[in-house]
Amino acid sequence: MKKIKILGVLILLATIVTAQPGSKGANRKQHIHMLDSMVDLSDEQKAEIQVIQKSYNGKMAEARKSGDHESLKGLHMSMQKEVHSVLNAEQKEKLRQHKMEKMANMKAMHEEIRQLNQERIRPVMSEKRKEFDQQLTDEEKAVIHRLRKQMRTRKEQHETDSMMMFGPGERVHIMHHFPEEVMDELQPIIDSHDTALQPIVAEIKTLHKQLQPEIREIKAKYMPDGHQGMMNEHGKRKGMADKRGENMQRPKGNWMAAFFLLMPEA
Repeated sequence: MKKIKILGVLILLATIVTAQPGSKGANRKQHIHMLDSMVDLSDEQKAEIQVIQKSYNGKMAEARKSGDHESLKGLHMSMQKEVHSVLNAEQKEKLRQHKMEKMANMKAMHEEIRQLNQERIRPVMSEKRKEFDQQLTDEEKAVIHRLRKQMRTRKEQHETDSMMMFGPGERVHIMHHFPEEVMDELQPIIDSHDTALQPIVAEIKTLHKQLQPEIREIKAKYMPDGHQGMMNEHGKRKGMADKRGENMQRPKGNWMAAFFLLMPEA
């Protein structure tokens, strides 16, 4: 359990000390400043962390350029461990406490955003989905049913893995992205019903846009000043492509139509 907790802290460090693709010195200083605000770093520690970050820049750039996600993941974890070793026992405890608070806030924020979508968007989507279902062939319905079940199993496994990593009551919000093989099977259905799906997707986009002021208010309530810009309209962290698996990038093509087709049955 101790190792699991340490891993959770290291993952939190990933959001603080790891520069995103294209980041320069300014971003490194920003990440150090964020860590400093949590654990009160000494000048010597700041300098040491900056040296650690710089030592990984070239290797990470090469891994990103070559698309070697496994190497990039290993480099991230290695750098995080080095940064974690710079902290003293009191600072590590502060970071752990901050992680616990952050996880609780993020869970509450995601739940509010989810509830807002459930109340304002889900009813429209459900009604549209019932109407659209009449246009599908039995074969298409079977494909969608199988893929929906596959994605539900994947989500449950992801939640189990998160419980093992973070411990009871500390689950992270699951990001819903499609494996490429799922999108490959959905794309022919999307293409066949493109005319019917286009106005539905347009309406869903409009509804999402209308919710943005309320979503920004929710994020402002749970997130520190300046951190809201790091999240997208669903309350999820931007720039996470490098942290997803090689086959788990945001689907090519009409991903919103794919979400519509695979939405849970009412």
